[in-house]
Amino acid sequence: MNQKYFILTYGCQMNKADSERIAGKLESDGFVKAKNSGEADFIVLNSCVVRQAAEDSVFGFAKKAQALREIKPDIKIVVTGCLVGVESDRPKRISLPQLRKKLPWVNDFWPIGKVGLEVSPKREAKKNALVPISSGCNNFCTYCVVPYTRGQEKSRCPEEIICEIETLVKNGAEEVLLLGQNVNSYGKDLKPPKSFAELLEAVHSIGKIKKIKFLTAHPKDMSDKLIKTIAELPKIDRYLHFPIQSGDDEILRKMNRGYTVKDYQKLVEKIRTRIPGVEIGTDLIVGFPGETREQFENTVKVIKEIKFDNAFIAMYSPRQGTPAANFADDVPQTEKRRRHKILLELLRKQKLK
Repeated sequence: MNQKYFILTYGCQMNKADSERIAGKLESDGFVKAKNSGEADFIVLNSCVVRQAAEDSVFGFAKKAQALREIKPDIKIVVTGCLVGVESDRPKRISLPQLRKKLPWVNDFWPIGKVGLEVSPKREAKKNALVPISSGCNNFCTYCVVPYTRGQEKSRCPEEIICEIETLVKNGAEEVLLLGQNVNSYGKDLKPPKSFAELLEAVHSIGKIKKIKFLTAHPKDMSDKLIKTIAELPKIDRYLHFPIQSGDDEILRKMNRGYTVKDYQKLVEKIRTRIPGVEIGTDLIVGFPGETREQFENTVKVIKEIKFDNAFIAMYSPRQGTPAANFADDVPQTEKRRRHKILLELLRKQKLK
């Protein structure tokens, strides 16, 4: 009888794409998918550490693991994802010995990339496909743990990406979501260098693809060439997501975002002028260390002016190993919740309008 596996995925679309490849590898090794963790002989927890709640979810699995081991003493539990990080010489956020102490109920830890991109993924949705185009990040925003868990930015060669998408199309895919921590800096590390705009053109030329989406873009890398390409290629989705994070220049500087509020506003104006019907989404962090009420009100003002079509709002939580973890987390949790509620209500009203 084949052993059964079950994967619990936390966090972003990149983790979901990684989980699809892990599932593909396990099934090629003879495992079959279980309906739930209680049925499984092999459990993979694909972790996220971008927010404290996501990280806590893995540690909170301890009671469930204990109960499962009482029923199935031979059950294997593996942790992968951003909690474990990549195999590299870069400074690790949490060392493997520390993880083993914190998670004694785990059998093994898989670094990100143990199941490589060459593995055929087991996709749940046949028509909609997640396609990683790069991994890691070189931006080093002071609050973000990704460069310390996923390593430096590394682009896949375009031929490999196109080949994967062509195979997806043969299997019925009609829509692709191109994924990277910073998709629009794609290809700078390739030899010779390529641009994200060139990759979009190549994907767009593939027959039977009806829609192309991508996540996530960084404002500082939204070039005129990329905007022109998006405007000219009808298959590219007219929803663009590029995080502003704060509406205050001093907070943006402390975050190491690489642009000012005015830079961002000019970019939005340019995109809305050149791409008719475009919708713009963003990410926002409230309660960043040192954020005063006046600085928060600057964010409120910017949201009112830009009128985003969608936004994800997070309350700041310190991430061990990041520069911001050394800043005084001096905005009380009650105040973070108040600011979070104000932005949610503002965005809700704007959407209704």
